[in-house]
Amino acid sequence: MRSGDNPRGNTPNPDNRNSVIREDLNGGRITVTTIELRDIWYCYPGASSWALKEISIELGSGEIMLVAGHNGSGKTTLLKIAA
Repeated sequence: MRSGDNPRGNTPNPDNRNSVIREDLNGGRITVTTIELRDIWYCYPGASSWALKEISIELGSGEIMLVAGHNGSGKTTLLKIAA
């Protein structure tokens, strides 16, 4: 990696200011403009309650969202589903 390179592989897309071009593992390019989750419900096997319920999120390119909560409130579960 050269100095100044972005370690995440994200570069601005000159054709669309609201999107990002990301290199995939095979050297191809993927353009991402929005991440959207709709009505997400998740219950871990054997659990008696939902880890996530009725979660909907939409993030455009360049937007940042903070997810905060107590231990065990589903933050990591949400991130794993979104990834």
